[in-house]
Amino acid sequence: MGITERKKRDFEHREQVILGASLNLFDCDEWLSVTVDQIADAAEIGKGTIYKHFSSKEEIYAKLTLDFYYGLLEQLERIDQNRSSISILGDIFKVALHYHLSQPEFRRVTQYCKRIDFKKNHSEEICNAFEKLDSRFRNLVGDILSTGMEKNEIPRTNVRQLYYCMKTCFDGSVDTVWTGYSGLEKVDIDEYIKIITQFMVAGVLGLGDLENNQIAKVYLN
Repeated sequence: MGITERKKRDFEHREQVILGASLNLFDCDEWLSVTVDQIADAAEIGKGTIYKHFSSKEEIYAKLTLDFYYGLLEQLERIDQNRSSISILGDIFKVALHYHLSQPEFRRVTQYCKRIDFKKNHSEEICNAFEKLDSRFRNLVGDILSTGMEKNEIPRTNVRQLYYCMKTCFDGSVDTVWTGYSGLEKVDIDEYIKIITQFMVAGVLGLGDLENNQIAKVYLN
C-alpha cells in the first residue's frame, strides 16, 4: 500500500471514529448540548482534527443521517425484485422497520435532520446530498408502484401521492416506537412490524384510486 492510499485509509478510519464517538454522545436527551470538545475527548483526538473532517456539529449530524439512510438503501436494493409488487413492498416495509427499530441510537439525530429548516440552512453540498438520497428512495419505491399498477397488481392512482402516504404511515410507525409511546413497552416488536406491514400493504391494495373508491369517498367528503 502506497503512502497516498494509507493516508486515505487513515483519514477514513479517523472519520468513522469521530462519527462513532459522536453517535454515542448524541444518544441522550441533552444531545444538542454536546460540544465539539466532548466529541474530541470521546474520540481521543484533537479538536482541530475534527475540523479537518467536519466544519461544524451540524455537518456531523448530516453525515450520520446520510450514512444511516444510505445503509438502509443498500439493504432495500438487495431485495429480490423478481416477484409481485406487493411481495416486494411487503419486504421493503419489513426490512426498513427492522432497520430503524434495531438502531434506536440514531433516532434523535435523524429526526432532527429531517426538518426542513435544517436542510435549508445547510451548505449546498449537504442539501444536494439529502435531495439525491430522497430521490433514490422515491425512485426505488415509485418504480415498484408503477410496475405493480401496469401489471394490475396494485390499483391505479397517483404514484407520488401514494408514495408520500406510505412514507407518512411508515415514519409515524417508527416514531411511535422510537419516542417510547406509552403502552408499547410490552408489545413484541416483531409482531408490531408484522401488523404495520400488513396495514400498509392493505392501504396500497384497498384504497387504490381515491377519486373513484366508494369507501374512501366516505372519508374524503
